[in-house]
Amino acid sequence: MSTTTEHPVPTANEIPVPAAGTNDAQDGTNGDAAPTSPRERDTAGSDEPDAPSPPTTVPIRPGVGDRDPNARLVVVENYRLSSQSIEAPFWEHLYTGELPYAQSFSFECKLPPLDLIGEGFEIVASLTSTQDAAIVAEHHDAKLIVRATNDRTHFSVLARTPEALDRIVTELRAHEAGPSANDLEIIVWADGSYGPLSSRTTLESLDWDEHRANYPGEVREGMDRLTSLGRPTPGSGRLILFHGTAGTGKTTAIRLLASSWSEWCRLSYVSDPEQLFRSGQYMVSIASHRERNDQGPTLTAKVEQTEFWNLLVIEDGDLWMSGAARETEGGGGFQRLLNLTDGMLGQANNLIVLLTANVEDDQVDDALRRPGRCLADIDFRTFTEAEARTWARSRPEGATFDLAQVRGEQTLADLLALEGSLRRIGGPVPTEQPGQYL
Repeated sequence: MSTTTEHPVPTANEIPVPAAGTNDAQDGTNGDAAPTSPRERDTAGSDEPDAPSPPTTVPIRPGVGDRDPNARLVVVENYRLSSQSIEAPFWEHLYTGELPYAQSFSFECKLPPLDLIGEGFEIVASLTSTQDAAIVAEHHDAKLIVRATNDRTHFSVLARTPEALDRIVTELRAHEAGPSANDLEIIVWADGSYGPLSSRTTLESLDWDEHRANYPGEVREGMDRLTSLGRPTPGSGRLILFHGTAGTGKTTAIRLLASSWSEWCRLSYVSDPEQLFRSGQYMVSIASHRERNDQGPTLTAKVEQTEFWNLLVIEDGDLWMSGAARETEGGGGFQRLLNLTDGMLGQANNLIVLLTANVEDDQVDDALRRPGRCLADIDFRTFTEAEARTWARSRPEGATFDLAQVRGEQTLADLLALEGSLRRIGGPVPTEQPGQYL
């Protein structure tokens, strides 16, 4: 717990300066004086190693105490508070009405805080720690805090007029690093000890036109139609089924679909689907999650926010695809899946569920294919021998391929392994046996 103490702000001549080579900032002694801070009092005489202490002197601009005899210096006796220790005085200008217009926002930015301070601003305070780096800057009619963490940059702006506020915010937002055209953002979900957790990662975006040759005829046609769809219309299904033999390219097809829909849809991945369909709280949290653009309304203009649809991916869902989940835990998990797609929960949210499984076409539960529930049902089958040879002949120049090795039906993984694109270190060497596929 941190403690705060209010002290009158000293004038420039009253600021104590520690003697050179000493540890005590108050009286210049050698550090053997009695403990004065709560931390020192609590640990005096104990064997606990001393934690690093914050600086005991704070730079004060000359004359502050002379101009405002009622000013108070807030001493924060907890170095772990990081940038919060310079934010408290900042917000005081809002509460007193000196700078009555405020806006806070954050976004991903590649520039450090120093490079974000606009022309006319003067830096009045800064603080760095292992968690973040923050700068306070002031203008004749505004103040600004820029705080950078590992993944985002956070801004707080105070201004004297709404026009000044909008101008500064617009200038800062010009530095926003929008998502790269080659980045596909993924929200990964897991059920934690205290509720659902989410994290974000990125993969390279893939172009369907560059990969469509990697799928046999009917699969290619189904993906052509699916990737070209826009936002679902009323009455269209909310469930996509990808099923078929392992190694036929279902996971890659997920990335291709999400890349094609990136303008209006975001990709969410469930790492623990068995828990998703066991916990109603977990399922509702994910279903009701909203992804919007960061730009919000301002005091002088109302900005229409864009709300994205959510493509919820559940991989290796053989238990639910085949309907075997009907026999587990009273069938509650399977019923939750149906409700998530076209029940009241599904209809109330901009949600599309993509379920994949390594099951054959005749093993898919009919309830999942019901019209109005199923948006797409694609059986990722293997290449016939003729299709596999056609695929091999169409490979880019320089690809090494022995057509004599292409015999019988082949998965995409089989063909890429024959080409040498997929490699494995160690393990048994495959031997050719009549009547068996690679």
